[in-house]
Amino acid sequence: MMGIQDMNKVRRLWAEDRVAIGAHVKIPTPALVLAAAEAGCAFVRFDLYHWPYNQQTLEALTNAARSASISPWVRCRNDANEITRSLQMGVEGFMIPCVGSAEEARHAAKALSACAGSERPILACAIENSSGLNNFDEIIAVKEVDIISTGPSDLAFALGISDRWDPRVRRLYDEVLAKGLAAGKQIYMTGQSNPESVQRLKGWVERGLRVINIEEEYHIETRSYRPLIEELRRGSATDTSTGESGRHVMKNRLGNEQTVVGMALSFTPPATVDVASLMAPDFVLFENAFDETGQETLENLIRAAVSHNIVPWAKCENDPYQIMRTLDLGATALTVLNVNSKEAALQCIRSAWFPPCGDREANRPYRTQHIPAAAYGEWSRQHTFIACEISDQKGLLNALQIADTDGVDAIVVDVRRLKAGMNVLRDLADYLQPLGKHLMVEGWPEPGLLRMQAELGAKLIVLGPERDKIAATFSQMVSELSGIRIALPLGL
Repeated sequence: MMGIQDMNKVRRLWAEDRVAIGAHVKIPTPALVLAAAEAGCAFVRFDLYHWPYNQQTLEALTNAARSASISPWVRCRNDANEITRSLQMGVEGFMIPCVGSAEEARHAAKALSACAGSERPILACAIENSSGLNNFDEIIAVKEVDIISTGPSDLAFALGISDRWDPRVRRLYDEVLAKGLAAGKQIYMTGQSNPESVQRLKGWVERGLRVINIEEEYHIETRSYRPLIEELRRGSATDTSTGESGRHVMKNRLGNEQTVVGMALSFTPPATVDVASLMAPDFVLFENAFDETGQETLENLIRAAVSHNIVPWAKCENDPYQIMRTLDLGATALTVLNVNSKEAALQCIRSAWFPPCGDREANRPYRTQHIPAAAYGEWSRQHTFIACEISDQKGLLNALQIADTDGVDAIVVDVRRLKAGMNVLRDLADYLQPLGKHLMVEGWPEPGLLRMQAELGAKLIVLGPERDKIAATFSQMVSELSGIRIALPLGL
């Protein structure tokens, strides 16, 4: 007989009459899985039904979950082959969408039992259409069904009602869940990171709710960052120019005393740029340096940014090859790391510019081939934004000389690496202002961003990385809903 310790994490929590809290992972990166595990989540759910996961990606995510002792779930079609492939990868929970009959529920259960191990995988049936509602009693009578799920939006569609908050929809939603509990099934609800949602979930926990999924990561980002970006831009005129002619769009906006706000992204799937675009940033800064990201991955991220008319900003070492390749891949803003002298600044500019002003080899992205070769060198200089990162005390001492180098547009200080307080940053901003150069501070705690902006007169601001906000929200939700308090590790 299987003991409690042999069960997967979710079943073990149920056996102890505790709440299993999970996280949606739609951006396909193991980093999100680990963030959920470190926050105390019991499971992560990958949406194969709507998002483009290939088998390699799913296997990597599943392996990350199992290595972190968190149960991997999928939302997938009621298809025996797809279920079997997922089972073979180690998936332990299955959410089947749009279940409309007991026969469909039994079909999923049969597919799960065909190659399951000693423990039966968890089967959740989502009631999302009129067929599911009409046959609900028969569906919940299928003994292999562990969880019943539904959602206000799906019920509204099923009822032909446009407003998911219509009282009739909310009433039916509560009735479906209550009936599922009465039939001895677990019910599944999604929680938002706001007090009203948390209180509602707590009420359902008292009624028997034992499975809660934290809202999708892009909702967390949008709710957190969009108001902050709007606040940081307040009082700054809007400029919708794209920079296709004239000069770099960020140079234009900063030159017109407009605030430029971007987001640092640590996840590497292009979908993370799609999510960032919902916040309408001026730029996205790829946190991982050139040699950490990989050229193909970086190019895909850059293409995603360009498709949303967002400036792609990359990082690399002060190495001629890395600078050339990063710009060749299409980055139009660049942080060159560890530039701590005038000589180092001159080297990075020579590596970024074409002859006769620099040493960069004559190559360029395909999408700039329409520009005449004779004009491309000057066009490239006008359309490339170069920032030099200062990483030690030597760099601080030489900051004025570095900033005064022709071609350097900004100085970057990452306060996670260089312990610089407000007084040091204020002095540095004062040095740069007469030169028409800008200071960008990375790693500044989000609650103090507005104060930092005001004290420094900052016009170039970066938020994030997004990983920190999502990880903190996961941890907060788990803490509030289950009483578990797990400290986030450094770096998350």
